[in-house]
Amino acid sequence: MMRMSIPSAVLRKKISASTMDDAAKAVHTGHGHGTVCMALKQSFGRGRLPGRQWVNGHQSLLFTLIFDQKTHRETYPFTQVMALALCRHLEKAHGLRPQIKWPNDVLLEGHKTAGILVESLDRFYLAGMGLNLVFEGDENDFRLPAAGLSDHIGRRPDTDEELAGILEELNHLINNPARIEDLMSRLAFMNQEVKVRLGDPSRKETQQGRVLGLNRDGSLLLTIGRNRLFSVYSGEIDFS
Repeated sequence: MMRMSIPSAVLRKKISASTMDDAAKAVHTGHGHGTVCMALKQSFGRGRLPGRQWVNGHQSLLFTLIFDQKTHRETYPFTQVMALALCRHLEKAHGLRPQIKWPNDVLLEGHKTAGILVESLDRFYLAGMGLNLVFEGDENDFRLPAAGLSDHIGRRPDTDEELAGILEELNHLINNPARIEDLMSRLAFMNQEVKVRLGDPSRKETQQGRVLGLNRDGSLLLTIGRNRLFSVYSGEIDFS
C-alpha cells in the first residue's frame, strides 16, 4: 500500500473568521487531500454543538486539515484519530499525560487544552483543531477549566513546531492505524460516574453511568447499575 503524507500544502493567515470555512473555500478552489488551513486567531471559530464557539487563548494553534474520507481506515471516527495524534505528540515532545474527554476534547491535568471538530464536505473530512498554547483568560468561564500548553511545559510553545509534531503523528496513524485500546488508555473519567447529554442538546436527554470504555466504533460505553451496558453514539459528558 502506498504511504500517504500530509501536509501537501499549508495555507496561513494571521486572523481568520474560521479555519473550517477557509478549508471549505479551499476545497471549492481546487485544494485537496492534505491541505492545512492555519490561523493564529479566529474571530468566529465554532464548536461541535450549535451555539458553541472556540474561544482563543492568548496564543493558539488553529488549523483545519482537508482529508480524503477514503483514506480513513479505522473503525472509530476521525475525530478520535485527531485526538490520538495530539496526545501522542504531547507525550513525545513534552512528556505530558494528556487525556481524551469523549468525544472531542483533549485535557491536561483535567483542564481543557484542545478541542476538535470534524465535518464532511463532498468526499473530504474537514478536521479542525484548536490548541491553546498560552491561555490567559478566566478558566472558570467554561464548563471545564481551561489552560494553555505553556502552563504545563513552563515556556511559550512555538506554533510551527507544535503543528509539525501533530501532523507527524497524524501521518503515522494514517499509515499505521491504532487499535481502539490506544484510545481507551487515554480516555478521561474511566471507571468514574458521569452524566452524559445524549444526542441533540435541545432534547435535554441525559444518562447517568460509569465510564467503562469505548466500543470498537468509538462510541462511549457506560455501565448502569450492576450489569446494564449502555452505548452512547452521539452526545457529550456534561458538567453543567
